[in-house]
Amino acid sequence: MTTRGLLALKPGAEVSQRGARGTGTLQAVRCGAVHFYFRYTFDGRRERIHLGAFDPNGKHGGITLAEAGLQVAELRKRYAQDPDLRAAIAAEESAKQAEAETQASREQATLGALCTAYVAQLRRRGRHSARQVELALRR
Repeated sequence: MTTRGLLALKPGAEVSQRGARGTGTLQAVRCGAVHFYFRYTFDGRRERIHLGAFDPNGKHGGITLAEAGLQVAELRKRYAQDPDLRAAIAAEESAKQAEAETQASREQATLGALCTAYVAQLRRRGRHSARQVELALRR
């Protein structure tokens, strides 16, 4: 598999770069643009994970042949540890999403939000100082 060969692929054509038996395959398929996939077998079924669109220069959101090779090497390591890659990747993505949500909630917990909540709490408790605190905070 070469950059020149990938650029010359005809529509619908595919080319594969095999590793050792049972470790998965780097596959390039032209369907409009050339797309890279990691192909492997799980529970007797062939599975594919999309790696990205090919761009010889790695610009415009695409990946180079070398970058695809690095991704495949990482996926081969993970595949050797746990053949259910889709479940492992889904769990990893949900953990990342949970972390992002936690970070977003932390960013919303500002001093202004805390002060507003304090004034609301004073009002709920019927404190006479609630109005004075609110005015002081606005100033």
